[in-house]
Amino acid sequence: YVHPPAHVAQWNMSGFKPVPSGDAFAGTPHVFCPRWVKRVRLLSQLWENRTFFRQGWKLPFQIERRVIEALEYFGYTEVDNPVKAAFTFMSELDSWKPNNWLQDPLVNRHFINRAPPGLTGDKVKLFSHLRDLSRRCEAFDLFSILPETYLTDDAEDCQKIREKVTDDSWMRKDGKEHLGRGIEPVSALLDGDCEDLDSPQKEKSSVVYQRKIDTLKVNGKATSFRMYALIASFDPLVVLNNVGHNGFMYIAGKDEREWYSQEQTSTLTFEQLDAQMAKQYGITNFYEKHIYPQFRNILSYSIAAVKDQFVGGVGHYDLICQDILMSSDLKLHLLEMNSGCFMEGFGDKVAGRQFLGVHATETVLAVQRALLSDTSVMDLLDDNLRTSNGLFELLYSNQPGAEFSQGQASVCDAGERTGEEKMATPAAVPNKRDGEEAQKEGLGGSIGLICLFVLPQSFCRRFVESIFAAKTYSHEFQLPSLTSAAIAGHSAKDSLVPRLEGKPIQYKTGGSDGAVTLQDLREQLALDPGTIFATLEGNGSCVTPLSLHQETFTGLDETTVLLSVDETSEAHALLAAYVHPPAHVAQWNMSGFKPVPSGDAFAGTPHVFCPRWVKRVRLLSQLWENRTFFRQGWKLPFQIERRVIEALEYFGYTEVDNPVKAAFTFMSELDSWKPNNWLQDPLVNRHFINRAPPGLTGDKVKLFSHLRDLSRRCEAFDLFSILPETYLTDDAEDCQKIREKVTDDSWMRKDGKEHLGRGIEPVSALLDGDCEDLDSPQKEKSSVVYQRKIDTLKVNGKATSFRMYALIASFDPLVVLNNVGHNGFMYIAGKDEREWYSQEQTSTLTFEQLDAQMAKQYGITNFYEKHIYPQFRNILSYSIAAVKDQFVGGVGHYDLICQDILMSSDLKLHLLEMNSGCFMEGFGDKVAGRQFLGVHATETVLAVQRALLSDTSVMDLLDDNLRTSNGLFELLYSNQPGAEFSQGQASVCDAGERTGEEKMATPAAVPNKRDGEEAQKEGLGGSIGLICLFVLPQSFCRRFVESIFAAKTYSHEFQLPSLTSAAIAGHSAKDSLVPRLEGKPIQYKTGGSDGAVTLQDLREQLALDPGTIFATLEGNGSCVTPLSLHQETFTGLDETTVLLSVDETSEAHALLAAYVHPPAH
Repeated sequence: YVHPPAHVAQWNMSGFKPVPSGDAFAGTPHVFCPRWVKRVRLLSQLWENRTFFRQGWKLPFQIERRVIEALEYFGYTEVDNPVKAAFTFMSELDSWKPNNWLQDPLVNRHFINRAPPGLTGDKVKLFSHLRDLSRRCEAFDLFSILPETYLTDDAEDCQKIREKVTDDSWMRKDGKEHLGRGIEPVSALLDGDCEDLDSPQKEKSSVVYQRKIDTLKVNGKATSFRMYALIASFDPLVVLNNVGHNGFMYIAGKDEREWYSQEQTSTLTFEQLDAQMAKQYGITNFYEKHIYPQFRNILSYSIAAVKDQFVGGVGHYDLICQDILMSSDLKLHLLEMNSGCFMEGFGDKVAGRQFLGVHATETVLAVQRALLSDTSVMDLLDDNLRTSNGLFELLYSNQPGAEFSQGQASVCDAGERTGEEKMATPAAVPNKRDGEEAQKEGLGGSIGLICLFVLPQSFCRRFVESIFAAKTYSHEFQLPSLTSAAIAGHSAKDSLVPRLEGKPIQYKTGGSDGAVTLQDLREQLALDPGTIFATLEGNGSCVTPLSLHQETFTGLDETTVLLSVDETSEAHALLAAYVHPPAHVAQWNMSGFKPVPSGDAFAGTPHVFCPRWVKRVRLLSQLWENRTFFRQGWKLPFQIERRVIEALEYFGYTEVDNPVKAAFTFMSELDSWKPNNWLQDPLVNRHFINRAPPGLTGDKVKLFSHLRDLSRRCEAFDLFSILPETYLTDDAEDCQKIREKVTDDSWMRKDGKEHLGRGIEPVSALLDGDCEDLDSPQKEKSSVVYQRKIDTLKVNGKATSFRMYALIASFDPLVVLNNVGHNGFMYIAGKDEREWYSQEQTSTLTFEQLDAQMAKQYGITNFYEKHIYPQFRNILSYSIAAVKDQFVGGVGHYDLICQDILMSSDLKLHLLEMNSGCFMEGFGDKVAGRQFLGVHATETVLAVQRALLSDTSVMDLLDDNLRTSNGLFELLYSNQPGAEFSQGQASVCDAGERTGEEKMATPAAVPNKRDGEEAQKEGLGGSIGLICLFVLPQSFCRRFVESIFAAKTYSHEFQLPSLTSAAIAGHSAKDSLVPRLEGKPIQYKTGGSDGAVTLQDLREQLALDPGTIFATLEGNGSCVTPLSLHQETFTGLDETTVLLSVDETSEAHALLAAYVHPPAH
């Protein structure tokens, strides 16, 4: 409960998986309250029981099939009994009904996709609920979101039909029919409708009368919209809008009924619609201005009408679609909502829909993990309330402590504040939208301090002491006046110095040398958000702006200047792109904020900004200004690059016929990157390019040579600790080794340029022609090596090898991420006659399946985590260390690479080769766990490139375990200034570079995201202390500091249950905990006059051990319900509050561990 694994979508869960928590429905009563126990046991199903059951799905294109495909990709397996499954898919299940949970055997035991109550499938029910909402809420005009519609089983509505239906502007619809059936034009009430309304024998009518809509026309054709929403949880109810990337417009064309607008002949994505509306009607940003706000309101009212009916649906979720019309006056009208909508998956003809199933499933898993462990759903969202992939935005949540609603429907519930009111309340969740509001004021973000439990107390103690010990220093800023006129008059020979204006300042620092970081200075000077620090370069001929990240490690000196830029100038557009790039560059609809176009990076006019900075920012702006790609020369259908192109197409990128026009280029004839290529390469700084990394891929001899050179200059590195014993035939020292060692049949000769088993033969001596004429200038460089055979790990008697992946997300700065194993696999040999050849690719096992196999065959548990991943990380670490200096200049370059690796029978890994352009078949891939790797890698590359080119820390993309938000990639190496990091043993080979641990411990470096992981080893809690971050207004911390000095002291006596194994074993249903409660008097402080204090504040004041948990005494003292750290933030101390200190050997400890530390993904 307190520490669920970090990444529940993946079987390899950030290296931390709680012990099994047992059977949730065992007969023995618990000290913990039954409802809490059932919820935590359901939570633990996410990692203890990775299975699903499906029954009754007859249609191949339903959403549920896409979710099942996603679960299979994440390693879930199918079982033949719903009782055994964590996830159930049963098409015969009715829609959820209120109070179903009282008798439903699936509730609290399984995760279930189920149609939400009153919303989907039956248009009449949906309309009835909305009509009822309009009758009890005067502020809601029903026909503001629906076409004018009247029911034939309601007396009031029937009277309206008689009065209004008098011409051919109406239609009659059977609400139970779909796909255009049951619809006819009418001009009067038909016989049989609206009759015998009071008769108890009359069945409830499904017929409505509805006014026709004169729909928006695209090239003269009627249109309709298909849009999506995710009900990620029924109870608590959490609803997210799809922000439009996956929705689309239907264009009619064949139906003879010109008034029927839902015909599905062809489609436009909303990105394409934006372009069409700008061209046809001159309306820009059409989706953002005219569609999304109305869609959000429609969904808001729909949820408001039925939200009370979701109670009890723990573990339930659904992905729903809405069919919507837009009238010619640009007003949206909801027609219907459906569950089980059609989508064809990877091969979907509708652009932007192929990967929706996997993204929705990831989101459901993350939300369910958060809710069942009582951690805030807000923690899953960015500052714009969007999920990490940018596809979903929070619309509604009633999770305690994270209540939120947006859209106009919130006015209909007097007992519920609007999202704005909630977020402004101190006790509620922080307002994640603050940053968005600040953008409207200028280029900066909001500035101030917030105190969070992250670093040791000593950090804030030093921080506070430094305030009182601070000395005052003076500095005179050089302030360039960068107006449009100044830029227009600037030439290459000009110097900025004549236009620099002095601005004397005073600042404080605790040091004796006057040193201060620009981050500290920004706060002290209370700088306007639109004021930017920059560095004067080139003898005063240009300036390079600095990002907020760079301010954290850049000190004030004589080259520091302040920029205040005219908003009408091109300089402002460039700065806006740099300081506030869109949050989600993978999607065209970029969190509602897209900088104005920044122009041509290579125009003839010189800039006041330094050229290198301008080129990088212009490349950055390509991510949203030029969403195109070019491909040439890819002849093989299964290469990684084709998967990346498919992902770009899914995100809305379109193909162009000229590499000069493209943001992304895919050109198979490009050689591997070479050092200093950037000096003459016309593609560098203009395009994002997938390119084979230098010295790593394609040529085994080059890779071996680089690693051998590293071993010769680094004594700590044993070359054959990561490679089979290997010797080159063009190196005199190696040739001597071959003559001495190759004397039996334990060796093979390999041509390093060959692949797929070719060019390999067994040898027992040096062959003629090898190792000859080494000094001859005419002799070509040899590609032949001699290598000792490896007695590989056997699975059921068959030789094996591994295929593993890594992502070089950027060449310069160099950022390398391991794939954490979810997408890798084991090859099992079976057909090759050479029994010593182990790379034959006959069948495969995922690493999750291998874990089970090794436990069964060899009795080794957690095999991947213990024996594979640490060695793989070291292999990649040494490989990168051997060539990292050769990446310089490759701005915008990236590649996804694969490694072929053997494991010997002594469980030691041996690298054979690395390759670029590896094979993967995409959605229909026969290798489990590889289908969606392309889209996840592409998302990560886009996010990393956005961060690097805007000089924001790559660390901000990672969780506490240094993993990406999808859990698939872990940072191995970064040389980004201010975010330098390396892990693996190779760091000892570079005396000029500290290890990852040393770097992270340095105050000036990035905060140690691994602190929490270390703290887990001490107990159930995380590390405790204070860190001051620029997040909230200064007044917040001012009040916080004042409250410390104004604090009064109060006393409280805790009731402390002793929950040992013995106590639990002796507990029965009739027992009360009260006899075992022990008093523990405490003293605490609060700035208030009523003694009120939150448990979060109390935890800090008492310096509680991480293993000590707050709980609430319930049921007249018969049980306790533990509280999460999130719940502590809004729960006050009272007489029911108890402290838990749990014996680690008890079942209670296992339950708590699942609750406190569930996996993140």
